[in-house]
Formats: sequence, C-alpha cells, structure tokens
Amino acid sequence: MKKSLFVFKTEFLQTVRQTRVLLILFFLVVLYESIFSHMFEVCAETQFSLHWSEPFILLCTRSTNVILLPLIYLFLLSGFPFCKTQYFQMIRTWKQHWFLGECLFIAVSAFMLTFVLLAGSVLFLSGHIGMTNQWSDFMTQMRVNYPETYNEDRLLFLDASILAHGTPVPVLLYTFGMMWLYLVLIGIGMLLGTIAGKRILAMIVNISVTVIGGTAIFFGGTTIQWLFPLVHAEFGLHYDSLFSTVYFPLWGSVLYFLLLLIGLIVLCQFGMKRMQIGGEI
Repeated sequence: MKKSLFVFKTEFLQTVRQTRVLLILFFLVVLYESIFSHMFEVCAETQFSLHWSEPFILLCTRSTNVILLPLIYLFLLSGFPFCKTQYFQMIRTWKQHWFLGECLFIAVSAFMLTFVLLAGSVLFLSGHIGMTNQWSDFMTQMRVNYPETYNEDRLLFLDASILAHGTPVPVLLYTFGMMWLYLVLIGIGMLLGTIAGKRILAMIVNISVTVIGGTAIFFGGTTIQWLFPLVHAEFGLHYDSLFSTVYFPLWGSVLYFLLLLIGLIVLCQFGMKRMQIGGEI
C-alpha cells in the first residue's frame, strides 16, 4: 500500500505543478460570465433565491458544459501517467501497486475537479442561496410570475423533467456521482491506453465518445443515445418531461457505468501481464 500511495503522491504533485491546472480557473470564470452572473442578476431583480444544488445541476444538464468538463479533465491528463514504464522511481514498484496508485489518483483527481465545480457554483451565487428541501422559486415560479424574464434566457432554468421527477439533494447526488464516475471512466481509459501502448488512440476515443455523447444529449429522442455513457449522467433524460414515462431507469444507468468501469479494469489487468514495469507479481 505504501508503494501505491507513493505513485499517487507522484502523480498528484506532477499534475498540480502544471500550468494547465489554471484551465480550471479559466473555466470557472467563463461559467460565471456566461451563466452565474446572469442568474445572480435575475435573482437580484426578482428577489427569488436558489437552492444551493441547482447551479451545479444546471451546469451538468447543458450539453456544452457537460462536454467541456470531461475535455478539461482529459487535457489535464494529457501527460498522465507521469509514472511511466521507464520512470526511474518505478523500478522497485510492482505492477499491482503501480496500478492501484494510478487508479487512486484518477478517483481523487476526478472527485476534486467535480467538487471544485460544485463549490464554485455555490460560491458565485452565495448571496442568493436558500436552504430548503424543495426546488427554489427561481426554478418553479419564474415562468408564472416573470414570463418575460423566463423567456429571455431559458438556459438559466432546469428542465421540467428534472423538477417533476426529483428533489434537489437526490438529483445532486446522482448528478455529482455520475459525473465523477464518468471522469473516472475516461481516466481508466487513458490508463488502459498507456498499458496497451496506445495513448493517442485512447485520447481520441475518449474525446470522440464525450463529444458524441454530449451531442446526443442536445438532440436526444433516440434509443441509440443510451449507448454513450455521458447521456446517463443527465437525470432529466431518463423521464418524459412532466409525465411518468421512464425512458431508462436510474439504477440501470448506475449499473451501466459500473459494468463499464469493471470491464476497463479487467482489460487493464490483462494488458499488464505483458507490461514491463518494476518487479513481477
């Protein structure tokens, strides 16, 4: 376990030392200018408050943002893993210790990136955040009380399918968990590419699946869209607006992610049998 933690520490330090980490800050600034500042202005004008989970959920239900977050993570992982087969510090690290350390780094880094986005969304709108157990008046009453404001920019509001079929905290937990799992999936995919000696191909596949999945979220309405993992991360797509029709069960989406994750890990294990790194198992 000590060797695995060493690998994790090495990957983490090498990642945070890169100037490309500043891209996360730039992304938050862009989100503030394009979404959060407008929400803040509308809240100030109407005196409506937001539930603290709603800004993050909104970000993860817009195809552009839901594509950008995984792409930013892939950009941060463009040099991953730093502990490669020729890395001198890996000479005495066994394969399984190395793999466990890399998986730990992927899990933690993906969680931190998702959490930073959640924390940033709450911080930017802290002056208009309410603590309730239900959806805010901003999301439920704006269309009735301020129709002109609502029609000016509907992208500031959650879809009816989300409001009708969930409550804030459960939807947040699902959205946060699935986005985190998706980042873990593409991280393990990059690790598999390294093990197989196909890092560039792994990067291309991850980018393609993410972009196509995000496009499927935007257009929607087809059965084939459920083949793309990113579609499963959006809570509202599982339901037919205000009606009770379920297009795909939530538990099925979670199971799909877990099966993909297990499959990638199994492929990594098979690939490591041919991978020369440190001592043998």
